[in-house]
Amino acid sequence: MTLVFCCPTCGATLRVPAATGPTAMDCPQCGEGVRVPRGPHPVEAGEFVSAATQAAAARARSGARLLAVSVGLFAFGAAGLLTALTLRLAIAGGRPDVPGWAKSVFLAGVLGWVACGVLGGLLRAVGYARFTSALLPFGLDAWARTATAGAVLTAVGLACVVPRAFGLTGAPVSAVLLVGVTCGLLGSVLEVAFLPALQRLLADVAGWRAAARVNAYAVSLVFALVAGMAVLGGGMVVAVLAYAGNPQPPDAARTPPPEVRAVVTLTLSLLIALISLVCVRYFRLLAHARRALATPEPYPSAPVRQTEA
Repeated sequence: MTLVFCCPTCGATLRVPAATGPTAMDCPQCGEGVRVPRGPHPVEAGEFVSAATQAAAARARSGARLLAVSVGLFAFGAAGLLTALTLRLAIAGGRPDVPGWAKSVFLAGVLGWVACGVLGGLLRAVGYARFTSALLPFGLDAWARTATAGAVLTAVGLACVVPRAFGLTGAPVSAVLLVGVTCGLLGSVLEVAFLPALQRLLADVAGWRAAARVNAYAVSLVFALVAGMAVLGGGMVVAVLAYAGNPQPPDAARTPPPEVRAVVTLTLSLLIALISLVCVRYFRLLAHARRALATPEPYPSAPVRQTEA
């Protein structure tokens, strides 16, 4: 009997005799040392045996669909908010006498963002919960519950923005806004717990190549966060320098210079691009997850050169 397994470094398919083969070897393709496993991975050997039952996989697929819808709502709401803010800054110019239509557009953008965010958060909570039964055999059901709680907190945090959006002020409104920011940040962190759980599930039902897509999305997410902070920081520095180089009389103190409006518009446009990047990558990841959970066979991937040990 021949033992079939993959090199963890380059992915080459290796074959050794099951009974008399070595316990360690060098990969003929990349030269790295490889420990010979006692048995083949079921997907790598072409014998698909998943710990996730068909019913649990069906629930997980429906959960992935809900997650995809929630991501679409988030992207739509965020794009609407940033677009409304950009139009107000570019056209109204931040003057004290902002036209009524500009205020209405901005308020509609904020309320649309909040509505999409709250609805998307609730959909994500249900979507994460539907992965629980599929993750139970691996002991990762608690990770799905953690992500569910994070999605609910995110929805609560966005709902707390509504009083401030209508122009209400005062200590109670500030307290509600502070609670909302705290819930939003904590919920976003808790939702990240879903990624390692999804990676483990995909590794079981589709092999390590499918699970590696989660790592690729995580890299994109980290890149977007770092780039977003860099864009915001750079925009603030340029705006401060523009204000310093354009002193204005007291009666015009509330009117940003044209350079500042241009910088803010460019910053918001770059943020929209980063949000679009993350959403597209997450859409693709969820599509691969649904496909892997729908087909009880090794997940199709790029062909790997067959190498005899």
